[in-house]
Amino acid sequence: MLSVVDTFFNDNRKIGIILITTGCILLTLGVVFLFDPALLAMGNILFIGGMPFVFGFMRCLRFFNPLENSSKWKGVVPFFGGVFLVLMKWPVFGMLLEMYGIIRLFGSYFPMIFTMLHQVPGLGSLLDRIPFIKDFVSSAAAHAPKYPNV
Repeated sequence: MLSVVDTFFNDNRKIGIILITTGCILLTLGVVFLFDPALLAMGNILFIGGMPFVFGFMRCLRFFNPLENSSKWKGVVPFFGGVFLVLMKWPVFGMLLEMYGIIRLFGSYFPMIFTMLHQVPGLGSLLDRIPFIKDFVSSAAAHAPKYPNV
């Protein structure tokens, strides 16, 4: 009998989810350990390397292609510039630049992510207690360009 994981995820997606999760853990540890360049670099490489496994290579290429949509320059260049700075061992400036790029690239997805997190038991009531979360989500969604589905 097939499990739910086998039904919805093929092997590539499983590998991608593991890579992205490991990358996020390493990025978090890199920030916690005062912007450790080695942890941040490994986290960036694993996170970016896992995206094509989860979403597909062509969809990732279309999403990060600034030639297809000229408004993506404002998100793609800072994001990959921040990755480059982290790899060149300038972790604080690199992470700040990456965060700006992430907000510009994925800002239109923040309301959906916030809604999903709000439905997690216990986490929803915690998010309601933090006053600036809703303001940040609505502001990021308002300033982020709307991209067509890829």
